[in-house]
Amino acid sequence: MTVSVHTVVQLRSKEWRNVVPNFRALCSAASNATWQRIKTINGPCELSIVLANDEFIRKLNKKFRGENKPTNVLSFPAAMDKVNMGGDIPSLGDIVLALETVIAEAHENLSQHFSHLIVHGCLHLVGHDHLEEAEAVKMEALEVEILKTLNIKNPYV
Repeated sequence: MTVSVHTVVQLRSKEWRNVVPNFRALCSAASNATWQRIKTINGPCELSIVLANDEFIRKLNKKFRGENKPTNVLSFPAAMDKVNMGGDIPSLGDIVLALETVIAEAHENLSQHFSHLIVHGCLHLVGHDHLEEAEAVKMEALEVEILKTLNIKNPYV
């Protein structure tokens, strides 16, 4: 089954170009691998990925989660029951990554860690979570399975 998800990448921090020069290809590959595996996307839709810095994501984290600190990735699922607000295709939502935090966390391979966070964010957009232990185990297993299709090692070992 071919899934039609148009991925739009917005740079809020131009430094991403220097740190992950192939960011657009990685965003597309990681998100497409996720949609192919979960098979819950029906019809064409759009995904927005915002590549920002720690300060930008800190503000979002404070506003939406009440935590006044940066984090690696935030996902904002679109309200699927709302009318599409003027776009050609419905939105799955937004994923936001924080440059400095992503760099600090990437112990071996920045591109692989970046791809992992895109997969992680995509799974959040379609309802996966890791608040409870059982949910975390299920979500991590799904991430590992998807990352394997991208030739990325298990990030949890």
